[in-house]
Amino acid sequence: MVTPEPLRVVIADDHPMYRDGLARALRASGIDVVAEAANGEAAVQAVAATEPDVVVMDLRMPGVSGLEAIRIVVEHASSTRVLVLSVSAEARDIDDAMTAGAGGYVLKDEPVEDLIAAVRATAVGHRRISPGSGRTGP
Repeated sequence: MVTPEPLRVVIADDHPMYRDGLARALRASGIDVVAEAANGEAAVQAVAATEPDVVVMDLRMPGVSGLEAIRIVVEHASSTRVLVLSVSAEARDIDDAMTAGAGGYVLKDEPVEDLIAAVRATAVGHRRISPGSGRTGP
């Protein structure tokens, strides 16, 4: 499975500085950030409006949680894959995200190169889970 370049990505994270830094890093690597969202509801709307290849989704956001947003995106935008980006390495959070339909789970303290690789892997259907999570697969 081949995804056209550049990849189109939506970033959903409630921390503006983190979101901005991540957008800059993705753009610098040739990934097109088509929208940014500060909560799950805005993420779902951005995905519907832009039809990205991947949405990079934080789990804990105000209002509609990242977990609920994953479920909605998977149900309504089946061509968009979800990569969770979280501070939580808890097995339950990882399992919940993967069960909801996430295609990968990366910890926020991973090097940016690993995140970029995870975005690219998720876009083509490969599951990527951070080594730091203690998990190696779904």
